[in-house]
Amino acid sequence: MNQIKQISNNRTVSEFNIKNTVFLVRHGECVSNITWPMDNYTDEIDVLTEQGKSQIKNLLKYFNQFDVEYKIISSTLTRAKESAQILNKGIPKSIVHEPDLRIVEKNHEEQIENFNMRIDSFFNERISSNGPWIIVMHGHVIEALMLQKLNAPYALVEKDNNTLGIPGIWGIANGSISTFIDNNFIFFNFVP
Repeated sequence: MNQIKQISNNRTVSEFNIKNTVFLVRHGECVSNITWPMDNYTDEIDVLTEQGKSQIKNLLKYFNQFDVEYKIISSTLTRAKESAQILNKGIPKSIVHEPDLRIVEKNHEEQIENFNMRIDSFFNERISSNGPWIIVMHGHVIEALMLQKLNAPYALVEKDNNTLGIPGIWGIANGSISTFIDNNFIFFNFVP
């Protein structure tokens, strides 16, 4: 997969703005990432692979450079909850909050208006205090959220492998970080 890295030239995460920062982490590689489509798919069998666990552990050095207490929320899907637990275990100052169904991936199956209401509801109700926050979620959610924050049009097209995607941002890397500070995207799909 090609890595997309869009880093702001005028803003970086620092000790001065980290409390206004939300990190969106895509879960590590999971079973369905390498065996899709799966017969008899259930969330319980879609666990992180060893590669996926390694991808999340690779994020620890980045997060541990800041001496802050992170607040971690994941989606309710197993691969996101496992990723959040790895982060919590490896970050000395972190608290895992209750997973949230509103940030579950729906594979572009819902109308964008419904997605926007669901995500707005999550951020308004759950991300109401200072951070930093680490939100462990899914690639499609990060893609659509980025478009929402940038006021960019949402469009789906069929890719060569017969899956749907958003033109220009084909795929969010497993174990990547997308970040915004004060509601502005700073970097996207960054793999430290």
